Amino acid sequence: MGIYEVCAAVTVISALVSCGFSIEAVVAANKKRDGSLLLAQYALSRSVSIAVVALTVLFLSPMRF
Repeated sequence: MGIYEVCAAVTVISALVSCGFSIEAVVAANKKRDGSLLLAQYALSRSVSIAVVALTVLFLSPMRF
């Protein structure tokens, strides 16, 4: 396992942890029914997109230099 794979794996783990916290924030904001739902949804959309890109980069043909 090279340095590229290690860095990509750490990025994927970080992105998935961020997704988990964002999902929890959306669930908690839905229960509160206040203005925090919009911010939680924004955080979730950012986290999901970063996770998708990180997973794509990890599993699809990495360039070898």
